[in-house]
Amino acid sequence: MEKIFDIAKDSEQSWGTLAAAIDGNFEEQERRNYNDIKLAGEKLTAYINETGKVVLSPSWEAYLIPAFGYDSISAKVYSNNSAFYQIGYFVEKPTYNSIITSGVSSKTGQHEFNETIPEGVNWILVTSRSATATDSEMYAEISLSKTTKEVYRLSQANDDVPFAHNGLKTIWKKSQEWSQGACCVGNNIVGFLPSVGDQRGQMNIINKEDFVRTKVVYHYFGHCNTCDYHEDTDTLVTTRYFDEANPDEVQGIYLVKDFVTKLEDSEIGDIGILISGLTFVQGSLMAACYGESSDILYLCSFVRPFNTNGERYFYKVIMGKGANDLSTVADGYGTFISGCGDNEYNGTLKLIGTWQGYWLGEIQGLKYINGFLIVSTDLYVDSVLTPYICKVRLEDNGDAKLIANHWIPALSNGNYIKGESEGLAIDETFGWVVVVNVGTYKFPLYGI
Repeated sequence: MEKIFDIAKDSEQSWGTLAAAIDGNFEEQERRNYNDIKLAGEKLTAYINETGKVVLSPSWEAYLIPAFGYDSISAKVYSNNSAFYQIGYFVEKPTYNSIITSGVSSKTGQHEFNETIPEGVNWILVTSRSATATDSEMYAEISLSKTTKEVYRLSQANDDVPFAHNGLKTIWKKSQEWSQGACCVGNNIVGFLPSVGDQRGQMNIINKEDFVRTKVVYHYFGHCNTCDYHEDTDTLVTTRYFDEANPDEVQGIYLVKDFVTKLEDSEIGDIGILISGLTFVQGSLMAACYGESSDILYLCSFVRPFNTNGERYFYKVIMGKGANDLSTVADGYGTFISGCGDNEYNGTLKLIGTWQGYWLGEIQGLKYINGFLIVSTDLYVDSVLTPYICKVRLEDNGDAKLIANHWIPALSNGNYIKGESEGLAIDETFGWVVVVNVGTYKFPLYGI
């Protein structure tokens, strides 16, 4: 079996595009050179037995296809009459001895099919073999599709702007372990509970793999609406924003260095470096995350009243380290701390970019990945707060453009509900987001 799967980068990969790419008719039973085709998945020599287990067998070829973010699978399979194939669905990435999530479709000869991918499936295994060693040609053309949900109009929008309503493909829902900011720190997630001003607050330490809370650590960092961590400097960044209900809370950015070491204790008394007096911030500073490197932070603010889908402001700043005092340069801020090492933040920063965006709701989580900002937010749809994961691109013209939005399908007692999203944690592969009073959802970053 020649592996010629091409996973669609857009919503769907058409048959004609793929057929043209290999420059030939799939029904011709002859070998071709497919080196120019982008191969997908990983090859196993296995099949799926009658109990649903992946079993080692050198006479079979099997290919893994990531199904993250897709709703349906279509295929055209061309083979001689003695060849046949199977399709199995999995939640976790399968290997030998894995058990399928749902049944296998076994077919022989030429066949076309369309199937809805079962809920929670993240991997598809396609296997094939033939009855004779000389009769082994089989070509498969696979297409994965995303189904667009309803289209909403935002009732509080200044203009009639249609909103595509795509459901977030989630892996599981588990207990709610935070209700403010969250971020990944090594093999753990650090999630904050609410706190005000200089009051003692709580953060939970949760193992990423089994999502079990392993520790509670107390802090004095303030509200911690969002947070992020960079291992290069071992520093946590979080924000404190101005709130009319708590006027004594100083708005600014906290940088907590040696964070992993401090997590070994049960309480962190050191609030770290507070950079305040950021007069370029319009309204309340609600979010901060690291950018392209540990030198870069992205910030976000809103102007009250914030219970609309109105304007949000994004800022890019470069952080001062070591002897590099950025408070003295144009657009520089902060108070310089002398004696810092070359890779230590010195309490200063410089503003290097500003953007304005709309339709971004109440941003509760902010992360940077591959040139984009990913936010967990709440959008008012028909005047009802609805949780979303959104993708934002910062344009050269100063616009913060919403280019993708994924509704978080929060379920309670089997019914979809409206709710408030909270802190967003991501690593290289997955994201975790809370919907308040519903739970924590894990989802793949693939397809966001």
